[in-house]
Amino acid sequence: MAKSQSQTARAPEGLPLNQTTEVVDELRKALASTAVAQMKAQHFHWNITGMSFGALHLLFEEIYKDHFKAVDKLAERLRALGVDVEGRYATFLEESEIKEANGQ
Repeated sequence: MAKSQSQTARAPEGLPLNQTTEVVDELRKALASTAVAQMKAQHFHWNITGMSFGALHLLFEEIYKDHFKAVDKLAERLRALGVDVEGRYATFLEESEIKEANGQ
C-alpha cells in the first residue's frame, strides 16, 4: 500500500500527526512481517516430516494460529487510525522484513 495513505491517518489524542504517520508505517511493516511469518509457519506445519513430526507439527500449528490473531489485531489497530488495510500477500511480501526463501 502506498505510504502516502499513512498521511491521511487520524492522530489519536495527544499524538502529533507526523508521529502518527511513523506509527502507521511501523504498524504496516509489523502487519506484513507477521502475515508472512504466519504463512511460513503454516507451510512448515503442512510439510514437516521425520521423527519429530508430531511435536513440530503441533508447534508450527500453534505459531500460525498465534500469528493469525496478531495479524487481526494489527489490522484493527490500523483501521482505528483511519487507515485502509491492504490484504494482498504480494503487498505483504513487498513490505515485510521477512522474506521468502528460495524453494520454500
